[in-house]
Amino acid sequence: MKAALLVTLAVVAAASAEWIDIDWSRVKPIDQFDHYWQRLPAELQFLRHARPSQRIVNGQEAVPGQFPYQIALLSNFAAGGGLCGGTIITNTFILTAAHCVVDGAGALATDGTAILGAHNRTATEPTQQRIGFVRDGVFVHPSYSATLIRNDIATVRLNSPAVFNERVQPIELPARSDSRTFAGMIGTASGFGRTSDALPGASDVVMYTSNPVMTNAACVSAWNIILVSDQNVCLDATGGRSVCNGDSGGPLTVQDGGESLEIGIASFVSAQGCASGIPSVWVRISFYRDFIEQNSNYVFPSTMKSLFVFALLLVAVAAYAPRNNQRVFGGDIATAGQFPYTVGLITRINILLTGQCAGSLVSANFILTAARCVSGIQSAVAVLGGLRINEANEPGAVRITVTDFIIHPQYEAEPDVFDVALVRLPLPVPFSDNIRPVRLPNLRQVEATFNGQQATVTGWGRFGEGTANSEVLRFGRSQVISTLACRLSLPTNTILDQHVCTDGANSSPCQGDVGAPLTIVDADGITTQIGVFSFISILGCESGRAAVHTRMSSYLTWIGDNSDVEIRDNF
Repeated sequence: MKAALLVTLAVVAAASAEWIDIDWSRVKPIDQFDHYWQRLPAELQFLRHARPSQRIVNGQEAVPGQFPYQIALLSNFAAGGGLCGGTIITNTFILTAAHCVVDGAGALATDGTAILGAHNRTATEPTQQRIGFVRDGVFVHPSYSATLIRNDIATVRLNSPAVFNERVQPIELPARSDSRTFAGMIGTASGFGRTSDALPGASDVVMYTSNPVMTNAACVSAWNIILVSDQNVCLDATGGRSVCNGDSGGPLTVQDGGESLEIGIASFVSAQGCASGIPSVWVRISFYRDFIEQNSNYVFPSTMKSLFVFALLLVAVAAYAPRNNQRVFGGDIATAGQFPYTVGLITRINILLTGQCAGSLVSANFILTAARCVSGIQSAVAVLGGLRINEANEPGAVRITVTDFIIHPQYEAEPDVFDVALVRLPLPVPFSDNIRPVRLPNLRQVEATFNGQQATVTGWGRFGEGTANSEVLRFGRSQVISTLACRLSLPTNTILDQHVCTDGANSSPCQGDVGAPLTIVDADGITTQIGVFSFISILGCESGRAAVHTRMSSYLTWIGDNSDVEIRDNF
């Protein structure tokens, strides 16, 4: 019996990752282990159907930046190295599966590397951050069982802090008060694992798939009560869509109030194959809140964010009124050259009154902004390539007085819909590392909604209630939400298809940010401006309400006709 258990441990551990640079004389490929399963005693034959989770099969390639919390985890063991997935939970800790950092003999990984911000893990991408870890920074659940794949959870401390940006962001975990099972919700699995049972090797790029989260009762009927318990959450595998080799430790997320919420860690799938249709089994994160807090610097919120928003709805109906100046609250300070397209606009209404908003450089001769930013003003000072909008002598910054404003002709009649304008520069601005134009959508994207994508807004507006405008450029990230979700968030305002909205849960533009660019990392990895910030709820920037932007894809023809910007047909 003891010998059989040792064989079982070796099989399960060897199946735990997509092995690379390994000594094959000591560890055999997964598909060569079938004869070991036949030697198991009858009471352990159920383990024949369980292998630690591996890759995304029958999924699709993610858009670069779609899963900024996803990492590739390379762990080194005495017998070689393995690839797993994981998620960023703070700037110094990642969350993964225990079997990703423990070998078949029960030894921790000697060291390893976490690859953050990658779309193609095998390429040299400027967005990537490769940060190492050592054995002392690996924390495995004390009751982890490789035999039953139970308590399959670990945290890993990075050797140096990650730098958060539009491609590297932490994931949110269920709050203390969140008692949901998530059954019936659509779960999304992502990772760098294999894409077919028949194809060897893991995927170079991030793949993902979505299926309904199952009840545990339904999952037990597909597996058994020994392997699937309250500690687990299961994802339906209809259509053969499932995680597989290389995806272990990766996230299972659901959309919660327009934001990704990680509810599970990839643990195991059926030995019959990743595309067998048998549900994949995950570690249920809400079962391990204490372990995560005790073995990282992550602090679980006590209250669900969605409940807080619902409470606001009960207190008052969201009243909407456009604010001419708004801000990025909850954002971070930008670095030189990080957003070379962002332009500050110090506007002059008359000899006594000035204002502040933002815009984006779209060519050497034109700035794009909101109509409400420049309507009725005499002139403005455009600040390009700088971080400090009020510092006249900032090195590398260019300050240009502008007087030629092209406002959409229908803006006066419908200011909330046609809130877009162009600013013509008196002379072409020279490009540099800190001054470069942003790309606009192409004609193929006119019908694109961009729903669910992570977006970035930049500006010098206020960064907290009761604060003044920021002296330094800031940026915030939020998720693009559907027009319907935007209407529900702002019920007294008219939200049309010519708008694109972002949730206001973690970050929102505010006073001083009108005209600021809303950007995404597009399918080809290039930053693309999809919106110009227009207005928010009268309840304020920190109310959690949606922010409304003028949708650029609705105005491509007008922009092309009134500037020298080339509107492309395709990518």
